[in-house]
Amino acid sequence: MAMSGEYTLVNAFDDVVKTNVRKLMESMDMCQCEKCYFDACAIVFNNRYTHFVTTRQGMLLAKVPAMNHGNHIDLVVEITNALQLVKNSPKH
Repeated sequence: MAMSGEYTLVNAFDDVVKTNVRKLMESMDMCQCEKCYFDACAIVFNNRYTHFVTTRQGMLLAKVPAMNHGNHIDLVVEITNALQLVKNSPKH
């Protein structure tokens, strides 16, 4: 998280979503170009995974529930659904 001052605006789920989208793309038989990657990330963020914070402490606290096993399963399901949409109808 780049911080120019004491505060910044960041989606606490940014890293976890992007990392998991990339990993799951690799396991699916689909295009892995940047357009498809960002389209899938956008779907996941727009559907459910936005939690904006303004401090480093807020970011750390927001990530704690994301580390829960049940929440991780929900995230994987959401990403898989987004990837299936992109796979079935790529926008490039």
